[in-house]
Amino acid sequence: TRTTSYDHSIDENLAGSANAGYPAYITENQFDKDEVSAKVVLRLTSWLRTAARYQHIRSTTDVETDPIASPRGSVTSGEFRSNRYSLNVVAAPGAKLLLSATYAFEDTANRIPSMDDPLILDDYEGNVHTLLGSANYTVTADTSLSLSCLYSVSSNQQDNSGGVPQAADWQRQGLGAGVRHRFSETLSGTLQYSYTAFDDSNYGNGANDYTAHGLYAGMSLTF
Repeated sequence: TRTTSYDHSIDENLAGSANAGYPAYITENQFDKDEVSAKVVLRLTSWLRTAARYQHIRSTTDVETDPIASPRGSVTSGEFRSNRYSLNVVAAPGAKLLLSATYAFEDTANRIPSMDDPLILDDYEGNVHTLLGSANYTVTADTSLSLSCLYSVSSNQQDNSGGVPQAADWQRQGLGAGVRHRFSETLSGTLQYSYTAFDDSNYGNGANDYTAHGLYAGMSLTF
């Protein structure tokens, strides 16, 4: 549990009434979070390992307001629940090559008990599927290469008759590649490239869609 209290020095609305301005009329936020997880690791051979994990998260947010606010007093402003299942496989078929693949499925639900108007903000339930893959190859004792990929898809679209949706159907794709080289015992450098594409079907005009390219270089010096 985490509780945050607020004491605003200016707490007025546009008309000058005390204890009515947003967000100053919020006097306290309390966040409660419960989490349970379990993990099983199975080593099939000396070079192949699998791991399965389950994670459950439940959280609530309670808000305390000044008496003049609506809703008044203590209200539950949010309830969140998530179940996440994942399976990971790691393989090292050779001394220089390391492969990893992960599949994760998450189903979530969110409620707004204090907002009793689905036309403004409705409750939702949805899920996310994610695939992750990576490969690392040691070229020499001083040089290594890395490659990673990501594909994630969400189906959270809610039909709340013209209101504001809490989530949307989207797809995210990513690709990364990098090289690391050690120049000496104390000096090493990295060069990485990343590509990301995001497609949000919540809006038909593609306003939230984007693609991004990134190029990163770094040096590390140890003493």
